[in-house]
Amino acid sequence: MLDLRRLRLLSELSRRGTIAEVARAVGYTPSAISQQIRGVEDALGVRLFARAGRTVVLTREGQNYSDEVRRMLRDLGDAGRRARSRSSTRTLRLCTVDVLAHEFLIPRLPAMQARFPKIEVRIETSMRVVDLRRSELDAALRIRGKAEAGLTTEPLGPVFATPVCDAATAKRVHRVSDLARETLIEMSGAGDEIWANALKRRGVRAGELRCLSFEGYLETLAAAEHGLGIAFGLFPMTSDWVLRGRLAAPLEWRAAVEGGVYLVFRGDDPRHALLTEIAAWLREQYSALPPLPPGRLVKRASRRR
Repeated sequence: MLDLRRLRLLSELSRRGTIAEVARAVGYTPSAISQQIRGVEDALGVRLFARAGRTVVLTREGQNYSDEVRRMLRDLGDAGRRARSRSSTRTLRLCTVDVLAHEFLIPRLPAMQARFPKIEVRIETSMRVVDLRRSELDAALRIRGKAEAGLTTEPLGPVFATPVCDAATAKRVHRVSDLARETLIEMSGAGDEIWANALKRRGVRAGELRCLSFEGYLETLAAAEHGLGIAFGLFPMTSDWVLRGRLAAPLEWRAAVEGGVYLVFRGDDPRHALLTEIAAWLREQYSALPPLPPGRLVKRASRRR
């Protein structure tokens, strides 16, 4: 049976290309490295390397086997990191999108730390869906979609979308069909053609849309605020941008976002009860976000108290 030490040496040799370099890196003699590699080949009954001067070259069988070994070693390393992460009850590593981090979580972190004093929250932002089953992260706060199998889902509340822009642009937009004549700001991190799909559902044949594209949600809002085009605003997280006059909402259109906002975490997490309690607290906080008033909002609206 092959041991991990030999497999790691094999991986190093396939990466570095010379036995001498591997020997210097791991502190073995070149003859010891050669002996270990021969042991792997003897155990498999397959020739993995061919010599080419002072270097060694992977055979086809060697390349295939080396690729599998690297994947296995990477998976073992990931499993170890996840195990260490789960054993720490103090740190909660939470991943979310930029808008939820900046407009929802960060302003509430002091209250969250007061409510859960034994937990140190670490927030990471990403526009990509992180696979919690293979990550060091403990939980994710997501918008739309649904969680993968094996994860616990705790809904926080609904989300709806409506076009937003600066006040000058809003004066030109009175109906959905007007959008086709404007520059539309896409969020590339969302992973699909949000504008094209949304307009199609509204019966608008826009032809070739004139678009700008940004990776993150906050970038799209900033571009809309500076008059570069029209973005989709997500509410209630973005209500303050409209209520304080930074953005206008030129249409009565309000589209529900499937899935809303929800917290997900591993179903076998030993802190399952605590994470459920945190989700309940976040749900309460989310329900207190100011709603966006109905109708066309072009001028600054007064905030309800």
